[in-house]
Amino acid sequence: FLRFWTGSTPSVCPSTSSGANADNTLDLGASAARFKDLHLSGTVNASTVDLGNWTVTESNGSIYFATGGVNKMKLDASGNLDVVGNVNSNATIT
Repeated sequence: FLRFWTGSTPSVCPSTSSGANADNTLDLGASAARFKDLHLSGTVNASTVDLGNWTVTESNGSIYFATGGVNKMKLDASGNLDVVGNVNSNATIT
């Protein structure tokens, strides 16, 4: 179920049949019924972003970059960058 108001605030919220909040229970779209484009203005709140073969996850103030389910890079809140593999400081990215 969807609710289109929260108190006096216009919003789209997942809810139960009685109108109560239903937190973390509803997907938007499916693998065979996808939305084409997403246009937003404001803040996106997410703990993980799936980018095909890569995921970007925030956990305890650090950002992790993983591929194949294996973390390859970590950036912590102090600015420390940990990398698995070689770092090429002279690379040209095209």
